[in-house]
Amino acid sequence: MPFREKSAWVMAAIIAVTAALYAALVAPLGGRVPPLIVVVLSVIVLAVLSVFGQIAIALLAPRDAGAPADERDRRIADRAGHLSGVVLAAGIVIAMGMYLVGHPGSHMFHAAFFSLIAAQMTEYVLQIWYYRRGL
Repeated sequence: MPFREKSAWVMAAIIAVTAALYAALVAPLGGRVPPLIVVVLSVIVLAVLSVFGQIAIALLAPRDAGAPADERDRRIADRAGHLSGVVLAAGIVIAMGMYLVGHPGSHMFHAAFFSLIAAQMTEYVLQIWYYRRGL
């Protein structure tokens, strides 16, 4: 398994954990807690888990960790990034629509933040799929 595919697996798992944490913090509170507190906590968890996850896979394959991306890696990253951008754009449009129909600004914020999470998860899942598919 290529190093970048391992990295995508690790990051997809970390994004899933962070998204679950975010949802667990936001759902029962009904938007009554300032979004900044929830986002800062989620970002801290994401950063810490990402650092430890990337260090772990780099220690298992130090030579692969330092290797530059080849043409296949760049192509996979480009395709996955393009489609994840579409997911992000759709999510932001939905978040803005929520605001236009009268939902509070905090709901718009949470929808936009969830769009960022969904787009990043989409990128990692597509990278894994492209590596497995043999692009």
